[in-house]
Amino acid sequence: ALVGDISKMFLQLSVREEDRQYLRFLWKSPDDMTSPPKVYEFQTLIFGATDSPFHALTALRRLANDPAEVGLDPKDPQIVEAGRVLREDTYVDDVTTGGTSVAQVLRKKTGLEKLLNAAHFQVKKWATNSPEVLAKIPQEDRAPTEEVPRTGAFLETISAPTGTLGLKWRPKDDVILYDQYVDLAEKNQDTKTCVASLLASLFDPLGLIGPFILRGRIIMKATFEQKLTWKSKLEGELLQQWHEWLEELPKLATLRFPRYATYDENSSELHVFADSSQDGYGVAVYVRTFVPETNVYDVNILYAKSRVVPLKGKNTIPKLELRAAYLGAETTLSMEADLRLSRDRIFNYSDSEITLFWLRKPANLLTPFVANRVSKIQAWNMHFSYVATDKNPSDISSRKAGVETLQSDLWQHGPDFLKLSRDQWPVQKTDWNQLEFSEGIRKQTIF
Repeated sequence: ALVGDISKMFLQLSVREEDRQYLRFLWKSPDDMTSPPKVYEFQTLIFGATDSPFHALTALRRLANDPAEVGLDPKDPQIVEAGRVLREDTYVDDVTTGGTSVAQVLRKKTGLEKLLNAAHFQVKKWATNSPEVLAKIPQEDRAPTEEVPRTGAFLETISAPTGTLGLKWRPKDDVILYDQYVDLAEKNQDTKTCVASLLASLFDPLGLIGPFILRGRIIMKATFEQKLTWKSKLEGELLQQWHEWLEELPKLATLRFPRYATYDENSSELHVFADSSQDGYGVAVYVRTFVPETNVYDVNILYAKSRVVPLKGKNTIPKLELRAAYLGAETTLSMEADLRLSRDRIFNYSDSEITLFWLRKPANLLTPFVANRVSKIQAWNMHFSYVATDKNPSDISSRKAGVETLQSDLWQHGPDFLKLSRDQWPVQKTDWNQLEFSEGIRKQTIF
């Protein structure tokens, strides 16, 4: 992996002279308080302006799509790859990329620097989990480093733990950490406002600790059900649940999630599990790849999402299971596009028999709530298989899970059958078309 920061990106982009009048400011010299203030204009994009990120990203996208504009050969393989990194592996000024070998990563770095330098951008604070790559980066361009012991008494220089896109990454063992929330509970005042504030402080875009956050969101939902004001103190059982959740916050520091998931764009599979409970519903996504060198299937969690059951509406368990399947289908569409996977290598699962029954029925035979979601899943050509509840990792994402549950093999690596060849997977024994359920079926009137 290789991450970096485009240094002072906004200041490298000039504002057109006719637009600088909108970036005027007054300056009064502290050494001459009697004279009237002078009027100045910023000549570059400024920090704090709401449109600055848009203009900066537009410039990067233009650079990636048309390198000839800065005098580079658009057919140069290094420039082509650098353009792809800017388009797909860069968020605002954070570059987050990698490769399968040291040589590949260094080629990416060289091409990216060549492309960006041509437009007067510079990447600084490079961090990597490869000592070989780090050795090729000048000291002044590196993020902070640390010495770690290797074989014998040998010390090796590697990038120190760093934040990237809001996540904590430790390069020496290449894991994602959640140790930045150890002291978060100290801000607690047991009010509804504090519940909302502390929950908002937990940043988890990959959903890896989503089941734990779900517990806090369920407490937040209860404050609305009890019609508490923002300054109201929590009481009784709700206060006890809140304190139990806060006591587990420091335990997040014990979690380790591998940053790297084995992936082959020609053979890897995506397995999307969906489930719900009376408290929440969610999905868990795993990538499964066969590793010829070890003759095993490597399975790792890639993404997860947990949602609280809505306050309004008649939310029966079957309807919530359908909500979960619909969320799984939406997630599949997004992951399919991001990973460029063919549909035949994506597998969807649910442990709800009635959901699988609905998905095999014509939408016009179903009630509106069910029909609306089933018709979309069918239009997307999504096929769901049955998975037993005890083998469904999204059962964790839909319930009040503790930190210890997130360390389980089921959550981090999925059900055991994914580690087996496909002919050893559980057999789908049920004929869903032969089942009969009355819920969700539109009533028919016969004259």
